[in-house]
Amino acid sequence: MMPRSLKELARAVQRRQLVRIERAPIDTVPLDGFALGLSDRYLLVQHVEQTVQLNGYMVVRLEDISSWQHHPFRDFVQQALGGRREEMQPLDKFPLEDLGQVLNAVKVRAPLVAIHTEKVDSHRCWIGKIASVTEHSLFLRKISAMAQWIEMERFRLRDITRIDWGGLYEQALWEVNASAPPSVPRTSTSGPIHINGKVSIDPHAFY
Repeated sequence: MMPRSLKELARAVQRRQLVRIERAPIDTVPLDGFALGLSDRYLLVQHVEQTVQLNGYMVVRLEDISSWQHHPFRDFVQQALGGRREEMQPLDKFPLEDLGQVLNAVKVRAPLVAIHTEKVDSHRCWIGKIASVTEHSLFLRKISAMAQWIEMERFRLRDITRIDWGGLYEQALWEVNASAPPSVPRTSTSGPIHINGKVSIDPHAFY
């Protein structure tokens, strides 16, 4: 991202403005949301879905942002959200200096998180509960599309391109599960598929 564009983005964050983010070639559709936090490496956004509803928070890497702009239909979006009594909710003093800090901050704020490694696998994301974070790794107790706890998986921090939490799908999984992670993991070979910002579930994956 060009320095001038970064300075303009910092002003949008300061004003908590609605923005549209392009991450070509990662995303086929832009990401919309309220810009809430910025460091020299990461951007924090409260996500606004294409259905014009708030859908949790996301952190993306600045290095993956190809361009951004003020949302072209921000007046409409804000009026629609207001009509639904949905309000932007800032996260004051949310740490964005490094990914370990981001993950530990999410861990105390949300029961489930969605992890994207789009440079390694652009078609899937993994949802689960953060077990621990080390200098180089995330350990995630995964949850299946049937809201069942499955195995623990390790992710290299350097591979993580996007983190989502507090969204409608994560909330639904947590409410259906309504239990703490077991001490002995079950095994599974697949999980929720994440394509173009939407989750597609294989109904046979967890039987």
